Amino acid sequence: MRKIRICLAILLLVFCVSCAKEGGKPFYKKLPPREKTPSVEDGDYRLPPEIAAVEEKKVENVSQRKASMGLVEKGIGFLENDQPTESARLFQSAVDVDGSNGVAYYYLAVANHKLGEDEAALGLLEKADTLFGSDRYWSERIENLRAEIDE
Repeated sequence: MRKIRICLAILLLVFCVSCAKEGGKPFYKKLPPREKTPSVEDGDYRLPPEIAAVEEKKVENVSQRKASMGLVEKGIGFLENDQPTESARLFQSAVDVDGSNGVAYYYLAVANHKLGEDEAALGLLEKADTLFGSDRYWSERIENLRAEIDE
């Protein structure tokens, strides 16, 4: 009986040691470093892929959202090439395709700001803010653009 207890204790010890990870903290406690929120001021217009995927899941008519987001992506390309008039046209088309696309409203506000139409940009930011609700990522971007407009 004593030999069985010793064998079980050794097996338990081997099992526990084999399951243990090096490093101290469990993997779920390690958070990735928080990235700086992209800013129009920095010339960073690109939509992170994980955000684009989440935006598509939030809508009932996925085909409209995909079409709208395609127009947004094209518009972002024009913004990056300093062509705000063409980008504004594409963002307006994106809003026309999917009126619940907050991303399109946000970028339409960016294009309007670049064109010097700050009042229109602020109104579009209000609409975008309403559509995004309590989304922290977009709230931060909207506040950054508002601050830039108010300067």
